Amino acid sequence: MQYESALELQRYGQLQLDNETSSLMPLLKTTKDLEKHASEIYTFVNFYKFQDEFWNACMDCEIEDRQPIIEGFIITVVDNTRNKSKKRPVIYNPSNPMAHCSCMMFECEGIVCCHILCVLKGKPLYELPSHYIVNRWTKMAVYKPAFYVDGTLLEERSQIEQEDRLISKN
Repeated sequence: MQYESALELQRYGQLQLDNETSSLMPLLKTTKDLEKHASEIYTFVNFYKFQDEFWNACMDCEIEDRQPIIEGFIITVVDNTRNKSKKRPVIYNPSNPMAHCSCMMFECEGIVCCHILCVLKGKPLYELPSHYIVNRWTKMAVYKPAFYVDGTLLEERSQIEQEDRLISKN
């Protein structure tokens, strides 16, 4: 009985969050299109994490050096956040606006770091590139499949097929 009431409470909380997310818009700090686009796709909690990084990219980060390499450029970004002048190398490929930062924030948390945003803010982008949008942090995450195995959605298979498939992969 307690399990059902706990589950019902969780579902109710999720419905409340879904309603707030779909009917309200978070406050924007800038007039930049990247921030507006992020407010439309991310949940409130994740948008505010993105917004902090975006604000730091606009206010506290600057490009110091750019060195050409085979894949594009190594761009040195000086991060003056919290009065610490820390230099971060960002590998940027202009052919597919893909950047990798040494802080590894995107790889660890799924939110683009201020160093990558510092590099991207100088480009004519109106939307965050799709490879920087992690589905689990978006407003539509609940409505999309969790993951695929070999191109087949696991939720469409029977439980036995799923277990057999996962066991055979290991």
